[in-house]
Amino acid sequence: MNCKQAQEWISREMDGELHTVDQTVLEKHLMQCPACKKVKAHWMSASQLLKQTADVKIPDATEAWEEIRAQIEKEKLTSRNTLLPFPALLKWTSAVAAIIAVTLGIHFMTPEPAETFAFQNEVEFVETDLSDSSPIVYIDEESGWAIVWILESLDEETT
Repeated sequence: MNCKQAQEWISREMDGELHTVDQTVLEKHLMQCPACKKVKAHWMSASQLLKQTADVKIPDATEAWEEIRAQIEKEKLTSRNTLLPFPALLKWTSAVAAIIAVTLGIHFMTPEPAETFAFQNEVEFVETDLSDSSPIVYIDEESGWAIVWILESLDEETT
């Protein structure tokens, strides 16, 4: 058994899809291969973290926006009756600060995912229908997302 096949079988084992005979072969490989044993440990750790983060309640964006919009409308009505806009501005900025504090709290309370070695993002080719354009590819290290920008060059007629 090679390491690539072992990693596929580790995944199947974690999903409960590996037969007992195959599981015995996999265990023998893991006893001889510290790299695959480490990969399995990382995947098990990541699985545990995902189970823990399932309990974190993330507020619904639509509901949060509706609350903000209602607060803004309420402030518009009350600020029309006052001469100075400072109390309304203070209330509005307090609401925004509270939302930012909640968002940051959720971000810092969510545990970091464990490192995995099985996947890598690669962008081999970017195609665009725009002539005289330049694609720029960036792989975000934190999220692992591949980000592609297409920059159009401006011709002299549109300038």
